[in-house]
Amino acid sequence: MGSDLTVRRLKEIKNKISPDILFLMETKNQDEAVFKHFRGSAYTNHYTVPPIGLSGGLALSWTDNVHVDVLYSSQNIIDTHVQFNGKSCFVSYVYGAPQKENRTLFWEKLSEIG
Repeated sequence: MGSDLTVRRLKEIKNKISPDILFLMETKNQDEAVFKHFRGSAYTNHYTVPPIGLSGGLALSWTDNVHVDVLYSSQNIIDTHVQFNGKSCFVSYVYGAPQKENRTLFWEKLSEIG
């Protein structure tokens, strides 16, 4: 999230599209560095999975219009139950395993969630 282009694109998405839920992957930053990009925005709720070293990192942010319960999280998945406008659903936010040796376990977990 340190790249100027990335930060500009994130601001553009927040301003133009204004989704109630925003999922970021490969944040490469600890919580405080991620949260500073949301100060003063409608995204008042956050759930993060910190990176390992300088790789990975997931961030899920949402507005007060949505209720999100995190059911499971790992370096590659944030599995949730979302309630919005009187309806609910299960949503898994996925960042596929980049290392080939981790893909089998990743797919097994994703299949189990599904």
